[in-house]
Amino acid sequence: MAGDGKSKAYVYRAPNGSWLYEKVLSPYVYNAIVKIFPMWLHPNALTLCGFICASTSLVINSLFLPKFEDTDANVKNVAHWSFYVLIAIFHALYTIFDNTDGKQARRTKTSSAAGEIFDHGVDQSVSSIAMIITSACLKLTYTQAAGMLLFGHTCTFMNNWYHKVTGVMSWGGRYLSVDEACLATIGIAVGAGLYGPKIYHSVILADMPNPLFFISLSEESDLDISFGNTLCATSIAYGIYDTFVKLWLSFSIAADKGEVWNAFYSLLPFAYFMFFAGINFCVGTTEEDARLPQLVLTGTVYSIVGLRLIISMSIAQNTLFFMQHNLACAMGLVVLMLQALERLDVLQGMALSSTDTVTKMMCLMLAIHFTTFAYALTTYNGGKPLFVMQKKHTS
Repeated sequence: MAGDGKSKAYVYRAPNGSWLYEKVLSPYVYNAIVKIFPMWLHPNALTLCGFICASTSLVINSLFLPKFEDTDANVKNVAHWSFYVLIAIFHALYTIFDNTDGKQARRTKTSSAAGEIFDHGVDQSVSSIAMIITSACLKLTYTQAAGMLLFGHTCTFMNNWYHKVTGVMSWGGRYLSVDEACLATIGIAVGAGLYGPKIYHSVILADMPNPLFFISLSEESDLDISFGNTLCATSIAYGIYDTFVKLWLSFSIAADKGEVWNAFYSLLPFAYFMFFAGINFCVGTTEEDARLPQLVLTGTVYSIVGLRLIISMSIAQNTLFFMQHNLACAMGLVVLMLQALERLDVLQGMALSSTDTVTKMMCLMLAIHFTTFAYALTTYNGGKPLFVMQKKHTS
């Protein structure tokens, strides 16, 4: 294999699913849908279709939905209802493809480690996309959208890190997991299309104490509680809770194995990412036209960090192959670090937070991410076609 990468023996382990997935979605929805697909359809093609659908929803968001604003007062500045419905449709298609590609692999006996890397690598990117389009459909402020984005990153990374440390794949709790999150995103987009995002700003409780000023972007002591800022606050709170639970369980198991340092070391890149990303979102102001590119840039850097973790679970870490992903990860973190230093006035005159510069850095990091991801897949798959079924020769 190119780069002398040595793959570990591949054994499929089904993730711990939620009650809704195991009792309803998997047996009655996804099992029925996968039977529609022809046997010659490669499961990786389904994964690719899912990524294209999710990316299309982000493109619609970028082109037709209003920019993220400083306050949530202007809820009348919305897109045509059809764009919200289209976002819901494309995200629903992603959800279907994401939940049927593994079933198609087992159905056609084409399960592979490369396919699992492809699937989980796509999930890293879609976690960013889902948080951005959800924030746009809720018409959250830029700061709230940033909080939602980091919440999605935290939950996704901690689940993968928990998998690496413990060997157990888990995508959430028994009653709240990634499946419920996907359905929530679809429902929120449909609601925004049918009734307008203003429905999420209807006041539930008025003049409540406001201890978390960042949630409302208000310096007033009272806060009007709406569905939008309630979802934002509870999501961030759940992200914090899930992080502490995963940290406790993972380090406890790592201590029993005598692998505490390995667990801590694999967590460092994400800790650096959260530190620099948090500064970029919390310090200074961001130009209106640079807000969406900054969210996408941050999400792309996270995808690189998350992909590095996934690759480390399948490829020998002392190879040139893994070093390339370390380099890509380092480049992304340096970009966020330079932005953070400029916002803290340590660096001056570089204009790293201007719309033009942020857009260019976003395009650069996207190119680096997709190049390293594609190289990982083709190399790890041993040069075999990723999206075409291999013909079986009989003697």
